[in-house]
Amino acid sequence: MSSERGASAVIVALLAIPLLGGTAIAVDVGALYAEKAQLQNGADGAALAIAKECAVSEFSCTAQAAATADGFANLNSNDDVSNNTFALDINDNIVTVTTTTNDASNEGGGLRHPFAAAVGFTEASVVVASATAEWGVPLGADTLPLAFPLCKFDDFMPSGPEGIGEEIWIRNDVDARKASDCEDSTFPSFFGWLTSGDCTADVTLTAIEPPEAWVVADPGKSPLGAGCLEARFIELQQSATPILIPVYDSIGEKGTAVDGQFHLVGFASFIITGWEFPSWSASPPENCKKETGAPSCSGIRGYFTDWVSVEDVLGGLGGDPSLPGLPVVAKLTY
Repeated sequence: MSSERGASAVIVALLAIPLLGGTAIAVDVGALYAEKAQLQNGADGAALAIAKECAVSEFSCTAQAAATADGFANLNSNDDVSNNTFALDINDNIVTVTTTTNDASNEGGGLRHPFAAAVGFTEASVVVASATAEWGVPLGADTLPLAFPLCKFDDFMPSGPEGIGEEIWIRNDVDARKASDCEDSTFPSFFGWLTSGDCTADVTLTAIEPPEAWVVADPGKSPLGAGCLEARFIELQQSATPILIPVYDSIGEKGTAVDGQFHLVGFASFIITGWEFPSWSASPPENCKKETGAPSCSGIRGYFTDWVSVEDVLGGLGGDPSLPGLPVVAKLTY
């Protein structure tokens, strides 16, 4: 009987090896994927934030780049610690941020694998993630008389190597009339149409240093009443031409010169993929009613791609002097 018990122990030991191996794959490899995701988020955020700063001021972004990289890299790690390096090229308008594992439980070393160690794999792993962002002047940028609150744009920010945000419907029949769920209850709606006669966003600069930009709001307004033609939307859709949508963070106080106006913090580059408005033909392949299931539906369909600085929109504010009036874009390029 004792020999049989010994044989059983050997069998159990042999069977435990693949069991531990399977656990190592499930748990330890899963931890690697989680670590990679955290590091990639940190690299993405840091690269884009530095590019945004450089789009505003190349001098200040050079001084603040290290702190920005540290902040985003650490905040995106579950243990609030990671290693990072960055390469900033002001002449070519590009920045690359690389993040690596800094495991506090391993004295700043690589990520340990407790289950893999049980089957002989004792070496810690250093996970690496990298992201590259660039900034510059987009040629042929266009606008629509439409503004988004910053808190709502954050919900649909582009991400990943494609730099494409979630495809959404901006519904004129619902979103322009309902209160937004931003913390600041002064935001009148999910978005607002702007006062315009030529289907563009008219931006007013009220100060130069620092620049202050405002747009006149007309809540509930329809683009059909702003000089917009269906042919213009067809052209934008077929060419996939990005339009710039003003993004605001506050509304001017009553009794002031900017009463009821939106204060801009930047522009969001938006690609139109569809629309539906009364008296217009719904754009293929899906229209608003069919896709949302709503009995009545009108609006614009598309996705965000880039964040655009407001400081250089009206020329002479530190951008390329040979291209006055064009904004500066910051985007991930990987």
